[in-house]
Amino acid sequence: VFWIDFSLPLEEQFMEFAKELNTSCKNGEERIPVSSINPFSILSVIKKKLEDTNRRWLLIFDDLPKDIDADKYFPKIKSEG
Repeated sequence: VFWIDFSLPLEEQFMEFAKELNTSCKNGEERIPVSSINPFSILSVIKKKLEDTNRRWLLIFDDLPKDIDADKYFPKIKSEG
């Protein structure tokens, strides 16, 4: 479960999110290079990581302003067909 609070700076939260994702990586699973990644591109890296995993996850967006398109923050999900 990852909680993103839109009333706080997003880049910092996404960097912390990436660090948390890294701690949950299994052996051999690729980690996000947090120390060398641009904070402004971290969202796309996190979305890709969540799109590629088979593990379950939940994103909570708190205080999302009405004028922001939430779709740009959601990873694409795989359909179970």
